[in-house]
Amino acid sequence: MNVRVTPGPIKGQLSAAALNRAQEAADIVLGQRGNGMADGPSAGPPPYTPILAKNNTTGTVRRWGVLSVAGVVFTPSGATGSATQQFQDQPVLSGGLPTGGSSFVVAVEPITAGSIGRVAVAGVVQAKINVVTESDTFATAKDGDLTQLTSAASGDAQILWKESGTGAGKWAIVRFGAAGASIRLGKVTGTWSKNATASVTQWKGDGSYPVTGPSGPAKFIAINRAQTVTGPTGGYWVGCESIDGTWHLEWAECT
Repeated sequence: MNVRVTPGPIKGQLSAAALNRAQEAADIVLGQRGNGMADGPSAGPPPYTPILAKNNTTGTVRRWGVLSVAGVVFTPSGATGSATQQFQDQPVLSGGLPTGGSSFVVAVEPITAGSIGRVAVAGVVQAKINVVTESDTFATAKDGDLTQLTSAASGDAQILWKESGTGAGKWAIVRFGAAGASIRLGKVTGTWSKNATASVTQWKGDGSYPVTGPSGPAKFIAINRAQTVTGPTGGYWVGCESIDGTWHLEWAECT
């Protein structure tokens, strides 16, 4: 449903401006635009967290394209003022050209240069990925690329599914932002030296069975900043925590 009110007071009711702001907020929550159309056949809430962002690059960001988070358009200053009021009513992110490892958002509609549109800041979204290695189960922002992410052994976005093969422009479904777990249970084999990385096979939190990725058991790369560890033959349990997109060893099973 889409209702807009002609500007002017409504006797005994909310002002037209207030009703229009309420409708715009409902559009964002429901994943709808002003013409009442939703992103898909269902008008239910989308599987991602939407917010508005301004495309401050010189190119158009297509639907499911990528922008870096460069700040906010309206920076609040003091308790009052137009910028502070706008920030409280409807914050707008400033989107820039992606750089490797930077925070990013995914556009859920096309956004031309200099325009404002809806983006996802967390949740599950479609995206295109430059698949470097087919066994990669994560993705990060790609330097200077508004069209796709790049696959990696660890990163901010978990690949739930992707097209087979390697190369640019592979369709995928990814989960990023607050939706992902920051601590993981896994298993490694052999000696894990201090300051070295290792490939960790991810397991369910209760240790019942390994997690399945797009092409077999889910694996991720973690670094050991503590001390050299060696566990039981055949593999040993480890716990890893994600810090700024990098997985770190937190504890390991002892012999």
